[in-house]
Amino acid sequence: MHDASNDPPAVYPALSAGIALFNEGYHLAAHEPWEAAWLPLETGDDERLLHGLIAAAAATHHATDHNWSGAAGCATNAVGYLTAVSPGHRDVSLDPVVEWCRRLWADPETIERVSPPRIHVDEAAIAFTDLDFQSTSMRRLSRSPISTSTRHFSRRRDSPRRSTLATKTRSSRRRRSR
Repeated sequence: MHDASNDPPAVYPALSAGIALFNEGYHLAAHEPWEAAWLPLETGDDERLLHGLIAAAAATHHATDHNWSGAAGCATNAVGYLTAVSPGHRDVSLDPVVEWCRRLWADPETIERVSPPRIHVDEAAIAFTDLDFQSTSMRRLSRSPISTSTRHFSRRRDSPRRSTLATKTRSSRRRRSR
């Protein structure tokens, strides 16, 4: 009998889950569903799209952490992958993401003045409320051994809301340190 829980996630659900995470400000966490779908791919537009989005998320995360050289390096890679994707592939609007990465490449401190773009698919920015959690790779992620550190799940520092998991993690650390 085939165990489907070990199958790589389908590209579109993983793409949607990562975009929703990115658009909600969870830039580092966005790479998890993208990477799960990207790893088994050989070549082609899906591989370049996911690889480029992973690099864009990493660049954004590095810039948020003031790791300027890491941001510039990842942004350079993102531009290379994303500009090699066929126009209109999977209806993802890549121009704003490429422009964002070019800005980070030239001036990583731009993160302190401008927010990252929202990624659009079919002219709509995907949010958590748009996801069908039964079909996305998020369900698979809940079984994977990913970090639960505040840094991994927290939103941008200037974001008004914090994730519940990040808040609980900070609270439990404070209790243990007393």
